[in-house]
Amino acid sequence: MNTDDFEGYITLINITQVAEPLSVKHGEKDICIVDNGYMWLQQFPLKEKHSVKTMFNSNGEIVQWYIVTRS
Repeated sequence: MNTDDFEGYITLINITQVAEPLSVKHGEKDICIVDNGYMWLQQFPLKEKHSVKTMFNSNGEIVQWYIVTRS
């Protein structure tokens, strides 16, 4: 994608069916990040040293997002 606001790569993974859900622990809480109907949006800006990953549940609600820095 190359616009005035963003230059880089964006991927959207639509998860239609899984063998079993995947949860991660965040403090005391378990957060489901993969299940039927979930989506992962990943943004990789070309001129930055980070990427952003956002996980959505089957209702389109954000269940987790995080920023990964790279050298």
